[in-house]
Amino acid sequence: MPAYAKNLLPQCGGCRGFSARRGRWSPPHEGARVWQKLGGVDRKVGLAYWPVTPLRHKSHDGHDPNMTVRRRLQRNSGHDRWHHSPGAMADLAACAAALKSRQLLLARLRKLSELDRLWREPSRRQTAQTAEGSKVMQLDSFRTLGRSGLRISPLTLGTMIFGDSSWGADEETSLRIIERYLAAGGNSLDTANAYAAGRSEEVIGRYLAGHPGLRDRLVIATKFAGNMFPGDPNGGGAGRKAVMQQVDNSLRRLGTDYIDLYWLHNWDRHTPLEETMSTLNDLVRAGKVRYAGLSDTPAWAVARAATMAEFRGWAPVAAIQVEYSLLQRTPEGELFGIARELGLGVTPWSPLASGVLSGKYTRDNTAPAGSGRVRFAARSLTEKTFGLLDALHRIGGELGAPVAAVALAWVRQQTEVTSTIIGARTLQQLESNLSSLEVTIPDQQLAELDKLTQPQLDFPADILAAIVIPWQQAGATINDVPSKEFSRDRPA
Repeated sequence: MPAYAKNLLPQCGGCRGFSARRGRWSPPHEGARVWQKLGGVDRKVGLAYWPVTPLRHKSHDGHDPNMTVRRRLQRNSGHDRWHHSPGAMADLAACAAALKSRQLLLARLRKLSELDRLWREPSRRQTAQTAEGSKVMQLDSFRTLGRSGLRISPLTLGTMIFGDSSWGADEETSLRIIERYLAAGGNSLDTANAYAAGRSEEVIGRYLAGHPGLRDRLVIATKFAGNMFPGDPNGGGAGRKAVMQQVDNSLRRLGTDYIDLYWLHNWDRHTPLEETMSTLNDLVRAGKVRYAGLSDTPAWAVARAATMAEFRGWAPVAAIQVEYSLLQRTPEGELFGIARELGLGVTPWSPLASGVLSGKYTRDNTAPAGSGRVRFAARSLTEKTFGLLDALHRIGGELGAPVAAVALAWVRQQTEVTSTIIGARTLQQLESNLSSLEVTIPDQQLAELDKLTQPQLDFPADILAAIVIPWQQAGATINDVPSKEFSRDRPA
């Protein structure tokens, strides 16, 4: 084996399988240990491989699902603590041989990455069984974000309207909402630098200051790109100068020295993706950021950024954030496809479509008292929407659940979704949103809601579904996808 190969790949005793998730080794069976990357870059092929530390050990830190990793990081810091097993050395030798041909190596990585994705899929939906046998999701049924090791709740508390009583929640109410969410078992908070002109981050910072020792138990996500300095062309966006300023200001407002998940809030058409991704990588290496994500970004840009990060050994893209609800399903066309292919987490925002699907809007009352989002909701209040609301009311009655809970449960039950971002202006709204975890929509009602809200996707979605499936499959069923024989008179 070449000398450099000994330090190229993770070295650990007892490993029996290699995963291409950026240098992670993991056994191919569910009950075995998973090994987590820590640091290091192979400059010969531009891929990152990291020393490892075991994740699946019993945590001594209560319910925090991320604490075991932190403890192991502190205890294990060096290659000399790891030993080679014959099986691991054999795999190392195989990988070293593959390095002689870049083409062979990349083919191996692609194949193993797909096997790893299939291995992880059964664990993506963590549920508890009731006495009646129906599935009930718990707020502390944590999910890993994409291919990262970061565990987050299935519902993330969105704080966009915190600290702004003009249309959201004042500071006192905001603090009570955070307290209730955490008491219910949640661990994930989402904010942004420009939410309420920075007051949203400050509210979270004041809550953390009043609860010493809590910071490391939480997953705090914030975003950059919003310009808070009118007239300053470098005050916002995703350029290096802007991002470096924004991250320091967010850290100051949050009262912390690191951000768990740092999102590009929205795509910056003026800044090369290389500049943004290299800056995020530098922030991860500096310890100011743990993970990076892309929000409101076109699918082509997500694909390019994620691939660029992978092949340059930069901090990977962990997840995407998209608007997604029964009234906004177009992400199913391209963005969900990217998430599936690249193993990215998905965290939808506005799952109730600016409150339209909360149940308070009716044909006779399109501007309910106390609503802070009437101007956003107005454009969606069509007869088609009211037909959907009729169905949600009926299904809610059958399931014994409010309309909002049914709409949120539909989002949660979509395979690609990792954690749904919920907002709340009052404690009552929070309780209603949390109750969605107790709702599981049966297949028949899911099919009804899917049919009522079928989205119009961009080309080539229609032709792939209507013509290409029968053209290629000719009546056969492949991977549970049925087809009819192709006919020019009846293509679908």
